[in-house]
Amino acid sequence: MAKVDLGCLVRSISGSMGGITFYKKKGVHRIMSRKRKKEGIDRKSEKQIRIREGFCYFHKRWLELSLTEMVLWEEYSKHLRELERSGGLIPSYGNKIATGKGAYMGTNLMLMAVGFPEINKPCLGKVAVPPCVNTDIVQHSMYKGMEVKFRVWLPYLYGVDCKAQIWVKGCLDGGFPYVQEVISVGVSPVEVKIRKVRKIMYGKEKKLIEMPIGERSVLRMKIQLRTIAKNGKSSMASVLYLVEVRN
Repeated sequence: MAKVDLGCLVRSISGSMGGITFYKKKGVHRIMSRKRKKEGIDRKSEKQIRIREGFCYFHKRWLELSLTEMVLWEEYSKHLRELERSGGLIPSYGNKIATGKGAYMGTNLMLMAVGFPEINKPCLGKVAVPPCVNTDIVQHSMYKGMEVKFRVWLPYLYGVDCKAQIWVKGCLDGGFPYVQEVISVGVSPVEVKIRKVRKIMYGKEKKLIEMPIGERSVLRMKIQLRTIAKNGKSSMASVLYLVEVRN
């Protein structure tokens, strides 16, 4: 990104022109390249609308918290800053959550995404994160037929309810990372079946479609797993499992 101090002849320009955006920061006029929209995101989809509504809702809820609860979230945010981004598909909090409000909203948006109720107080103290779910997926394994089938389970009881996120990445041209399924997990194996994959179709209009696995003679996909607990804690992401389906 290039930043340029503008002279008086063009100081009145603001907004975007093509791939360039003009803006003012701390009294200094600057120019920057306009960011491209992320592929695979339909900002008018039901999911994106729900996320935006979630941001508005938790922003209002943050203002309703007591001062004590806000201080607890500020303390919790220090812990989240220490987490590093994972090397796989799913990023951890990293430095994006640098405030108590960010920690509150990020934690509750994560809980909302898997169907858990919101929490007003963070889980502080020496509380371990939940274990990442185990699976019987074999790295570089090959499947035949109309589905990819495997099992997931917790290696041990965690103490509160947990759910597993099943992520899919890189399965087709026009594919994008997304949560395929969210399921409740315990120490007993639970079966997961992936019969369709999602991709973006480009034409006069960009649209999201679901394609049955059996329609492709060869299909490769990456699968990644993560555990989310009811107390707002989450595991690190699993390794990326590369699998292939041939029909």
